[in-house]
Amino acid sequence: MASPAAPSALLGDIRVLIEAARQRAASTVNSELTMLYWRIGQRIHTQVRIPRDGGHDSMLMADSVPA
Repeated sequence: MASPAAPSALLGDIRVLIEAARQRAASTVNSELTMLYWRIGQRIHTQVRIPRDGGHDSMLMADSVPA
């Protein structure tokens, strides 16, 4: 039969496992969101820039871009 301390230790171990999994999940989500926002910015940068006189680029903020 298990000693009374064993359930407490088991629960502690389970808590540690859950917390570690939560931290890994949060880290993965943050990495994916960072890449998503970077790709969105890159797409906007390449699709929205138009050449102007003098060889300089300027940003064209389209009225059709939803808020």
